[in-house]
Amino acid sequence: MKNRLFKMMIGTLCAVSLMSKPVTLSNEINESRETTNQSNTETGADNRVKIFYTDSKEQFDACTKALENRNGEIIVEVVHGTVLDDEGNGQLDSGYYIKYHTGKKGDRIESIFVYNADSTALDDIEYRQDTILK
Repeated sequence: MKNRLFKMMIGTLCAVSLMSKPVTLSNEINESRETTNQSNTETGADNRVKIFYTDSKEQFDACTKALENRNGEIIVEVVHGTVLDDEGNGQLDSGYYIKYHTGKKGDRIESIFVYNADSTALDDIEYRQDTILK
């Protein structure tokens, strides 16, 4: 799982670099401040990318607030959920609904969303990656 997340972050960094936007690795919930500062030093970038792991309603609310007030920041959201039926209906660990286009009933899915930095719309997702977890 860490390998997949690492590959996603590298892909995001490359895509953003091509768009000439400064990028940094930061994780609002799971990384320590020391690790974040080390990442900033290694990449030489500013704090334009925020990563949220939203596995609870409180974390979802924090991510939503950041999306509404992103001011050019790139927001990356990582969520986990379960496919509920064969039509792709699912439920996130935070309790919210999600529609999946992969997996079958009972599968655990990790979804990564990269939101448009130039918008404040909550559903303006530039990139989505769903990965079936084992």
